[in-house]
Amino acid sequence: MAKLSDAQLIDDVIGTLKHHGWNVDRKSLPMILPVIMTKLKAHNAVAECMTRYLNDPELFFIDMAADRNE
Repeated sequence: MAKLSDAQLIDDVIGTLKHHGWNVDRKSLPMILPVIMTKLKAHNAVAECMTRYLNDPELFFIDMAADRNE
């Protein structure tokens, strides 16, 4: 396995983010990474919730009834 230096790793991260539409450079990277991680966590939470409902559709109705009673 090839070893990457810190500079190569940062350049790779920046290149990957630019490829996916993020306008980022070395200066803005520390400010952008928390935003990306927050979005990732939110997407994962939605995916987990939808998977839960797909695996057991009755849970959706149970959760909806609980929300209505609050």
